[in-house]
Amino acid sequence: MPGLLLALAMGALGVTFVIAQVLGFREFLLVSQGNELSIGIVLSIWLAAAALGCAIAARGSDRSQRPLEVFVLLQVLASAVLPLALVLIRTSRQIGGSSSWEAADLLQIMWTSLLLLGPVAALGGALFTYGCRLLVQADRNGGAGVAYMSEALGGVIGGGLFSLWWIDRLEPIEIALSVGILCLLSSMLLLTLDPSASRCGSRRSLICLASGSLVVLSGAWISPVADRIHTWATRVRWSPLELVESTESVYGNITVLRLDGQTTFAQNGIPSISTPVPNWAGIEERVHLPLLALEDPKDVLMVGGGLGGGLAEALKHPLQSLVYVELDPKLIRAVEKHGGPLVESELGDPRTRVVYQDGRFFVRESRERFDAILVLLPDPSTLQLNRFFTVEFFQAARAHLKAGGIFAFSLPGSSSYLGREALLVNRCVRDSLARAFPFVRILPGERNAFLASADRELSTLAPPLLADRIEARRLELRALGPASLSYLMDPLREQWIQEGLESIGAGAARVNRDFFPILTRHFTALQQAELRSRPGERLLLPEGLASKAALAGAAVLSVALLSWMLVRKGRRGPALSFAIFTSGLAGMAVEMVGLLSFQSVCGYLYHWLGLLVAGFMAGLAVGAEAMNRRLEDMRAAGRGYGIFVLLETAQIGYLLLLAAAVILLQQGFLESQAASVVGRAAFAGVLFMAGALVGSEFPLAHQESAGREPAPGSGRAGRLYGLDLAGACIGTALVGVFLVPVMGVVRVLLLTAGLKGLSLLLLGRAR
Repeated sequence: MPGLLLALAMGALGVTFVIAQVLGFREFLLVSQGNELSIGIVLSIWLAAAALGCAIAARGSDRSQRPLEVFVLLQVLASAVLPLALVLIRTSRQIGGSSSWEAADLLQIMWTSLLLLGPVAALGGALFTYGCRLLVQADRNGGAGVAYMSEALGGVIGGGLFSLWWIDRLEPIEIALSVGILCLLSSMLLLTLDPSASRCGSRRSLICLASGSLVVLSGAWISPVADRIHTWATRVRWSPLELVESTESVYGNITVLRLDGQTTFAQNGIPSISTPVPNWAGIEERVHLPLLALEDPKDVLMVGGGLGGGLAEALKHPLQSLVYVELDPKLIRAVEKHGGPLVESELGDPRTRVVYQDGRFFVRESRERFDAILVLLPDPSTLQLNRFFTVEFFQAARAHLKAGGIFAFSLPGSSSYLGREALLVNRCVRDSLARAFPFVRILPGERNAFLASADRELSTLAPPLLADRIEARRLELRALGPASLSYLMDPLREQWIQEGLESIGAGAARVNRDFFPILTRHFTALQQAELRSRPGERLLLPEGLASKAALAGAAVLSVALLSWMLVRKGRRGPALSFAIFTSGLAGMAVEMVGLLSFQSVCGYLYHWLGLLVAGFMAGLAVGAEAMNRRLEDMRAAGRGYGIFVLLETAQIGYLLLLAAAVILLQQGFLESQAASVVGRAAFAGVLFMAGALVGSEFPLAHQESAGREPAPGSGRAGRLYGLDLAGACIGTALVGVFLVPVMGVVRVLLLTAGLKGLSLLLLGRAR
């Protein structure tokens, strides 16, 4: 019974902290306006804090006289800290004095996650170490493996619950309270059912503390208190704007805001639609310029951002059909509810057909062809939006244009001056667009209008021709007319922007691809340049970590490690420790590559995040359990170290196999399969296999590092787990924040395989 109770407690620990991670990711996605690079920062901070918690707890867990009481006390603290941290994250923008519309920069995310999520993660690391101590007492040989497996299995359950059940049924604060209640129930079971528990007064005090906390959290969950806290935190987040409505969907957060009669709809913190008075000048340029370039537009596809003006302007032309693709039905319902007469007329027009689907999937899978494809989505500040500015999407769009058709979108520009960051963004997209369309024309303005065609020379378009078509079609426009057309299409201004783009070398901008999303880095740099410029922020921008610098650092590290190998030859302890460290790094490198690649190909990360994390955790659980069952046999036969070396070799082979698979995806051979439901599930399978390889090493390393005697306590397990987390932290930060946008997915996987090769070499010299 004690072992079973402790295993269940470790499972509850896995549920709690995986859900805490995912909640943290989603909250920081909101404050960073959907920037997925924030996931890498938050996860690396989480892992570093958890490793610190392990290290601190490992120093005292073996000497503790009452480890069960300490474990329960930490559970009670965790149940209270998580909901508080969630509320503080949501209100952190206003607490820090930033504007409601201003996206948190990467340094702000780093410090905020350290201060608010760091304590939660440190509690998780300490709880794992004390749980190991208790399970090692119950099973001296396999206790560490049971702890590792139980926590990972709990993570699987937590990720599944979050993605399949809670994500669109409960508010984040309600989810946090739910896992807090689970922690408290676990602590109550341990205190009341474990016969080995101490019978002293401290136990009775803990029972009172846990039961009181359980009553408070349960009361908040059942009563309207949780909903009121959520509403209050969201209002503070958007103050001084009036909060009209905030709802969660499987695709993200939708917030409806109002100020002075103007209603704005934000998706994941990014303003996307404004009514009843939108930016008519900008909308007219983005819609009418490409449609006026066509002699007789009939069938038009509009991807995102069309409600509240865009559809209405397109419908002024003599179209036969206007297909509007929008991913989230809840957004349409919110705009219908609060958008007013303009939205009603747009959606009520018989020529309008709304398709609830990812725009990229529609473009790839549809058999329809269009005279014009207009992308009105927000700027490519996230990987999800970056998918619509890659070579792969441009090629798919070209295949769905009729003869003489036009593909159009816009990017940030300026009427007078473009800094290096803005030039990098526009040069990167221009070069990517040129890979798919032979004819590209850029009309400079506050937003640079990009027009592209596969078979039509666009340079012949002149202001008088477009002005004549405005008159012939009897278009009633507010801002676009003969004078503004002459200004937008001024040859000197077009020459000015072309000269500016040519001043940026092709090597600096590079081509934007699904698995080499350099545009997100350039756009992050542009956002930071527009908002502020602190020296430390340059470390988080493309210029702060070039691929050559990363490779040079890796070379220096390799030389240092090889020198250390020569000095420490024949010692298994350091070799095993380094292997666990690099396995944690490699495991999280694969997880981050999987998450970012999933977002690039599929675009459903907000929905699938919990399931993907659960897939990795399931692999950890299965690998740890499979190895735990064979520990005694391998120890008796003296084959444990050799098996560990084989596992290291398997990790290298798996990394090389993934690199080959990504190359096939880049060539387009597997794109449609990867984007299908089966393909999306395959991403979870990839993470499962990575987790299984990493998880199988932990119990074996724990046994082999102890020599011929089983480990006497949890100190060694805590130290190994701390090394695992430290490697995972570094892997997450390097891959999720720096290397994928700068080096691309394939090079990152090859670099990781090279690092594991060093680990294998060190293990070979220690045999």
